[in-house]
Amino acid sequence: ETPGNPYYNYSMIEIYKELAGNLRNIVVFNGDTDPSVQMRGTEAAVAAMGFDTVQGGDWRPWFFQPAETAVSLLMDKSPWWGPFLDYRPLNSQLGGYVKNFQGNVSFVTVHDSGHMVPQYKPVAAFHLFVRGLLNKPLSPLLNESAVTGLSDVAFYGFNDTAGYMGQWTEEASSKDYTDSGEWSAKPAPAAEPSYAETVKTDDESERRTHVATARKVLRPPAKTSLLKSLGGLKMSQVQSLEKHELKHLMEELKEIYDAKDH
Repeated sequence: ETPGNPYYNYSMIEIYKELAGNLRNIVVFNGDTDPSVQMRGTEAAVAAMGFDTVQGGDWRPWFFQPAETAVSLLMDKSPWWGPFLDYRPLNSQLGGYVKNFQGNVSFVTVHDSGHMVPQYKPVAAFHLFVRGLLNKPLSPLLNESAVTGLSDVAFYGFNDTAGYMGQWTEEASSKDYTDSGEWSAKPAPAAEPSYAETVKTDDESERRTHVATARKVLRPPAKTSLLKSLGGLKMSQVQSLEKHELKHLMEELKEIYDAKDH
């Protein structure tokens, strides 16, 4: 132990060194805005394993294809989950950066993500996990020998002619690297009709709609959503609930009632 330096009685580095080459692949990832596990520290830890960088596999961006998100999900979700989700389909977006090492070890950063990567960037995280599990590259390798001798015009391009960087970026953001295969996100199911939108036919079908809608209304993700939902609640919806559901509702209301005393 050196005075003034952090000391730990264990390290994952030796374990990773034993696993590398004996497993299909190892992916170590880090959100680039993580305040508790800073990405530079993780990068240094991976480099400390001692593996050489793959030819053309040094620091480079990777992309993913975000799917449109149902408006109903955007309205109901926590603001801290998927803050970058959008109801519109978008072109390929920057997922982060990747560095590949010998032994099929990769260090990956996730752009604009904190510590809980699937919470901050669920679509990018899903793409990262699928590509990792299928042992597919996140990004094409760079042709370093070709880049070294290129002029600025050949590298950056000129007027309407793309240079090497533009061509590489187009390939990296193409479906060859942004496609998650059969695991791609499926379209969101159609939202259930609200009580006001229900078409009244016979009594039985109307009652079934009461049951489905009431249970949906009374199962919000947060108490604020519960209060918002109660404004349009009708007695017939309450009566359609099961006993355990009524008990849960009463417990939620009691918590809100007790909080009014403080």
